[in-house]
Amino acid sequence: MSFDLPSEMHDRVGREHRRARIVRATLVTDTGEERDVIIRNLSEFGLGGTCRSIAPVKGESVLVRLPGDVAVHGTVRWVKGQAFGVALDDKLAATDVEEAIHRKASEPAPGSTWQIEDRHRVYTPRVDPTRLRRV
Repeated sequence: MSFDLPSEMHDRVGREHRRARIVRATLVTDTGEERDVIIRNLSEFGLGGTCRSIAPVKGESVLVRLPGDVAVHGTVRWVKGQAFGVALDDKLAATDVEEAIHRKASEPAPGSTWQIEDRHRVYTPRVDPTRLRRV
């Protein structure tokens, strides 16, 4: 026996698509404490991450600052060690974050300069072939 779900229910079945990413971000707790975190995956309504310091508390309201001046509010839904998951209050456009990462990666680092030196010479020592050993 099988049945088909109405079309509006198909979107709610299972987990939403997550994009695996390694992104540096800042997590701000409701007390104002800032923590550096690594975001491991993103979706429209959630994100998963890890932190080196103390993980946020389950049920805590947080603000996550992502690259590209993207800031999202959410609630911590689960914590396991230093890993955590956040359910976002509003829809996140993951493409905005991806574009910001690509822009940042393509920009040269401040203060970096390239110099080409033409004084480099390769020195190859001369070897007397009669002194070589056969192996």
